[in-house]
Amino acid sequence: MILQQVDLFRLILLFAFQGAVSLFFYYLGIKLLKRNLNRMSLILSSFYIVTGSGLLISVIYLPFRESLIGFIIYFIAAFLIPFGAIFLVLFIINLLYFDSKFSIKFQIAYMFIYGIFLFLILNIPEGIKISQETQWNPLYSWVFIMVFYFFFAASIIMPTIFFLLRLHNKFEDNKLKRKLRYFIIGISGMFITFYGLILYNSAINPIFKIIWIGLSFIVIPSGYLIYYGIGRAL
Repeated sequence: MILQQVDLFRLILLFAFQGAVSLFFYYLGIKLLKRNLNRMSLILSSFYIVTGSGLLISVIYLPFRESLIGFIIYFIAAFLIPFGAIFLVLFIINLLYFDSKFSIKFQIAYMFIYGIFLFLILNIPEGIKISQETQWNPLYSWVFIMVFYFFFAASIIMPTIFFLLRLHNKFEDNKLKRKLRYFIIGISGMFITFYGLILYNSAINPIFKIIWIGLSFIVIPSGYLIYYGIGRAL
């Protein structure tokens, strides 16, 4: 019974929740571009649009999940959602080194290398399993989860913390620091969502999955706080 409830919640999560979040992210991304088309707004809007695209594609996956094309669709979604996080790091770097115009070549190389490693991790043998045995729902192996957690922490979370601390120390105005704190809360909620989503697709207790569906709603205020804190001032 619990497994059936989880599968029902998965359908609701995919069609209703993830679809709504993807549209909300598109809205924020487009709003940023309409406000001011510059380097900073392009980078931050890329986070919203790329992540939103991954969420939307994961909704499209469901009707095709019992075919090869379904696996390909899911793989694209599984790549885009965490890939969007790289734009948060680049945004913070550009915010910190705005006057010095931090090397564009370095940023492109960092994004490219991150994408390659992410692609390789997603191709870990038996890392992501979708079959009749899993009821055509993605199941992540614990090896895949541990490797992804370490990779995401090393390439996204740690650089984010490092550059945010430097940025916070650089800001002298209390109003700017308050805006930055909203931004930090939003990013923290987003990272928690990423980690929870990975764990949700593991063989963990179904009770956790039901609880996580409720907790995953933090992605909406988190996405907005990123925009509210710094994005709307671009």
